[in-house]
This record gives sequence, structure tokens and C-alpha cells, in this order.
Amino acid sequence: MYKRTFILILLCRFIYAGNEALIINADHRKTVTLNGDWEIIIDPYENGFYNYRYEENPNGYFKNLKPESERDLIEYEFNSSNTLAVPGDWNSQKTELIFYTISFLHKKSFDYSIAG
Repeated sequence: MYKRTFILILLCRFIYAGNEALIINADHRKTVTLNGDWEIIIDPYENGFYNYRYEENPNGYFKNLKPESERDLIEYEFNSSNTLAVPGDWNSQKTELIFYTISFLHKKSFDYSIAG
């Protein structure tokens, strides 16, 4: 009984110690804040992410596709949509959304570079 407990505690300590190294000095790293205005699309039928079989849609709104011709069936546009301040809640920012409880799609563009 004691050996099993000790081994479990020791194993948990190694797992914890392994994850601890991933967040060392986090408050001194270069960061980019994503606070600010984000473009939103209200998605009451959740077809911006899911297809009709409730699987991930390969052409979902998260791809932010642009129509290449008049025949492309792309009926959304983040750049001309409403905005919400993030962090924040939509209920206090837009009066027409005060009782809204379904999905939103948020988009924010920013530049980044991979350090290396």
C-alpha cells in the first residue's frame, strides 16, 4: 500500500515538474495584447464552423475566404461586420444582443513572427 502511494506521488511530481518548465519566466516574455475591437459575425445556426452533419466545415468562416468570382457562395464578410471590444461581454456592448445566447465568430488580425 505504501509503495504504490509513494510511486504515484513520485510519478505525479515528475509530471508536474515537466509541465512547470513550460511556463518559466512568462511575465518577462515578449507578448502581444489581443485586447481591442474584434470583428464579429453572429452565427445563430452555427454554420460558420459546422456543416449540416455537425462536423467541422472545411470551408467554415474561420478560413475568412473571399469570393474569387460572382459564382462563389461566400455570404459573410468580417471586415464590414459589427465589432465588439475584447475582453468584454456582448450583452452590455450591444443592446440588441442582451438576451443572445448562441454562437459568435470573432476575428482579429495581427502581425507576429516566430522567434528562432
